[in-house]
Amino acid sequence: MRRVLFATTLLALVLTGLTSLCAVMVRMTLDDLVREADLIVRGTVLSSKSFREEKTGKVMTTHQVRVDEALKGKATGQVAVVTLGGELETIGQIVPGEARLDLDEEVVLCLRAGVLGYSVVAMSQGKFRVATEGSVATLRRDLGDILFVGTKKGSVPAQDSIPLETFRELVRRVGR
Repeated sequence: MRRVLFATTLLALVLTGLTSLCAVMVRMTLDDLVREADLIVRGTVLSSKSFREEKTGKVMTTHQVRVDEALKGKATGQVAVVTLGGELETIGQIVPGEARLDLDEEVVLCLRAGVLGYSVVAMSQGKFRVATEGSVATLRRDLGDILFVGTKKGSVPAQDSIPLETFRELVRRVGR
């Protein structure tokens, strides 16, 4: 009996620790990501600058992304994408589940317009890294710090890897 109680307690502690290191959210379908986005772009991350938001004091980061292709909406040149978390001189903040944009990374982003700039729809669910193998470009996501719960009734979970051309077709079908 003691062994079972110990094992149950240990399991509860491990699971509690794991959920504290991740975001908990409902997995969105690709159709939903496309529908909710005001703008979907393929581009390259040019720069990142963290700041403290005046009203809330939250640490945030503005990323400048060069637009190579607008899949939904109209954008040319660069767009400013704001994410939660970042690093200042005296403080750093990591937000589990938030999209991480790395310098020189080629990405496809599902974006929603906001007061401070664009934000990524559904945090890291709306950020895809472009991986090119030969002549085929594939979109991949890192959703490792998200714990998914439930799905919409009858929905198909979003894929974590999809060919860029298939995604373009989806945007044309759903998002225009």
